[in-house]
Amino acid sequence: SYTTSAGCDSVLILQLAVIPAASSSLQVVLCPGESYPYAGTILSDPGVYTFHFTTAFGCDSVVTLTLLYQQPPAVVVTSSGGVLTVTGGQGTYQWINCANNEFIQGATGSSFTPSQSGSYAVVSTSSAGCTSVSVCVNVIISSTDDLSDTESWSLSPNPTSGAAIIRWNEVTRSESRLEVTDASGRLIYSQKIPAGSDQAEFDLAEYPSGIFNVRIISGTGVFTKKLVKTRI
Repeated sequence: SYTTSAGCDSVLILQLAVIPAASSSLQVVLCPGESYPYAGTILSDPGVYTFHFTTAFGCDSVVTLTLLYQQPPAVVVTSSGGVLTVTGGQGTYQWINCANNEFIQGATGSSFTPSQSGSYAVVSTSSAGCTSVSVCVNVIISSTDDLSDTESWSLSPNPTSGAAIIRWNEVTRSESRLEVTDASGRLIYSQKIPAGSDQAEFDLAEYPSGIFNVRIISGTGVFTKKLVKTRI
């Protein structure tokens, strides 16, 4: 309490607020070879970093930054019967043509069946956005000219509006697999063919018009024919 020059009472009320020091934490995951800029500093080594700042009220502010590196697993591609399969890797996949390093449209699964001979690899992208690339694998697709008379087969009707049937001149001598891919190489149909078969049927009615690759994968190679799908 105070007394003014006129002899009156004067009361001054002081409210004092204590603002606690601010603190926060931040975690950043980087891919190998990347760096992270923060507070004017370029961070490139994994670890825990502490930064001190002053707030607008003049109080201390502490930020704890944890920098982590994610090493994506190595990606290995195996080839069997003309089918490429990913071993290892994580997240999403994208197959590429090693001849031009271009993405193969629609080829985003853990396995890929090329429609033509060439060299192929896969790019694996983790949830953190880190990528790893497999080595290129050579694939040789045999044409139907390589078939002997006893192994030859026919595909009809061609063109077809949906249903198609494969017929062998003689019954198959071993187990094989029938696969159908679209023009981009995406596998849309697969069926196991037991030994002793003389025909196999499939239907493309649900798919749009276009050119499809019908292949027979056996122990002697991969044999392909083109099938034209027309509108119903």
